[in-house]
Amino acid sequence: MTMLEIDEALAAWRSRLTAIADNLLWLQNDSTYKMLSGSGATHVRAAGATARRVDPALAPMQTIFERFSVLQTTIERADELRRSMPALFGAEQRLAEIRHVLFGRSIQLAVSAAPSAQRSLLSGAQGVEQRTPDEVLAAMVTEFATARDAVLAVEHAWRDLAEGVDRAEDQIQRFPANAQSGIQRNLQEIRDSLGTDPLGALDNLRKRVEPELARFSRMAAAAAKTRQDLEQAHARLDQLVALHREILAAEAEAKAKVAGFHASSPPAGEERFKRLREWLHQLDLRCTEGASANVETGLRNWNKGAEELASEESRARAAIQTALETRRELRGRLDALKAKARAWRVAEHAEMSDLARQGEQLLTTRPTNLEHAAAAVALYATMLNAKKMQKRGSE
Repeated sequence: MTMLEIDEALAAWRSRLTAIADNLLWLQNDSTYKMLSGSGATHVRAAGATARRVDPALAPMQTIFERFSVLQTTIERADELRRSMPALFGAEQRLAEIRHVLFGRSIQLAVSAAPSAQRSLLSGAQGVEQRTPDEVLAAMVTEFATARDAVLAVEHAWRDLAEGVDRAEDQIQRFPANAQSGIQRNLQEIRDSLGTDPLGALDNLRKRVEPELARFSRMAAAAAKTRQDLEQAHARLDQLVALHREILAAEAEAKAKVAGFHASSPPAGEERFKRLREWLHQLDLRCTEGASANVETGLRNWNKGAEELASEESRARAAIQTALETRRELRGRLDALKAKARAWRVAEHAEMSDLARQGEQLLTTRPTNLEHAAAAVALYATMLNAKKMQKRGSE
């Protein structure tokens, strides 16, 4: 190994030691770590799931600090050997010493006592292991990550619990009283344990409270949708009733204006509307009782019935409008033919005048015989064309 490689290795170790110091200081000053480790003003004695994770995770922290000190001492020794490197004689020996310090098993670490079966009368309470700096660092990195993750898990758990409990309290206010009691009991258990066992409390919140909240929220959403669907059904029924009244009025008008009128698709009877109204009232009662799923099924069937009724009413309206439109169309056609007759100066001819009066009389008489009126208008049109041809011939 060259001197340049030694210098690069020393520089890398200085950077690592700085990072280690910064991260250990950060963890030491973390408020959650202080509470869990007892190094702050408030000591939280972890219990339950939190204790099972935190206690073994934080136990090696004192060892990490001690090994950090050992690492610092080791790298400082290598640094000192490098600074006192002889120019000529003894340089190779010094280089070997530095290599051993940096890359060899140059660190002695006290380890736990051997198992009882392996101990002799002269065994000490602790043994000693030889480790390289990289091996010591690797163990420290793993132990620090475990401690850090445990502390952050508790910190996040407290934060999530504060938000989750508040959110749950807000949500259950909208639930029925019988649903609130069970969730309130679970919430109280969570409040009682969140100080010493936030991980367990968070697990309970997610497994016992939040699923219930989600279930009741779905039920509440389903009930709200059912109420909205019922409102739409009432609005639809009102529209159907209004349409029916318009159709009945149009039917009365058609009977008054068109002789012998009989709709090919008559309007629905009042009994149909009565049955729809009573059916919807029963669905309203079921919704009040909380049977949203049954109400939705009933509403689908009700809407089918309303759709069938709407289709029948639309056909009835079309049949009635056809009769009234035919009468209006005949009147409009006769007026147009009379205008042409005046333009061609044949309107005053006796036969044209008589036919016009006959057609007007048929179309203004109530009820109008559409067959006779149509025949009169057609005859007027035929006579007008004949007069037109005669006039062109005489010219």
